[in-house]
Amino acid sequence: MKKILLFLFISSFMFAQEIEKKYKDEFTGSQIIKTDWEFLNNASKGFSAKFRISKINENYYLDLKMMIGSSNPKVFSIHEGDKLMFKLSNDEILELLSESSEVTCTGCGSTGLVGSAAQGINISYSITEEQFQQLKSTPVAKLRIYTTDGYVENDVKDKHAKTIQKTFQLF
Repeated sequence: MKKILLFLFISSFMFAQEIEKKYKDEFTGSQIIKTDWEFLNNASKGFSAKFRISKINENYYLDLKMMIGSSNPKVFSIHEGDKLMFKLSNDEILELLSESSEVTCTGCGSTGLVGSAAQGINISYSITEEQFQQLKSTPVAKLRIYTTDGYVENDVKDKHAKTIQKTFQLF
């Protein structure tokens, strides 16, 4: 019995990327698809970020939950049009633009219990079809996220780069 439980526990992490929601909004008629939340980076550079991909009709979005500061996350904001930049493994730079202006709030950067009492942000960035195809086919090497306080950046480890690609490949 213990072996079965261990196998189920381990296998749930091996195939982590999945479509979490797929439905038609009964009021707008929009077709909505959302993946589950995945890590975008390690918190080693003073910020942690998780992402998911959303598709509403024919439009793609990268939803981001982020906290800056490891032991005491700080208050910050991101304005509409601020950039999230990806440097791909082929040295190409992609710029995604935020869809709205947001300020951190308690628990907004969390996808579970960890960080639920800390300051964080939940914001979306639009993705063009061309950017979507590039992120689907080319690994991310580095990311930079602009806030009103400047920017934070981090190298993307291979395991996170593969997760990012696999998440885009779900569509």
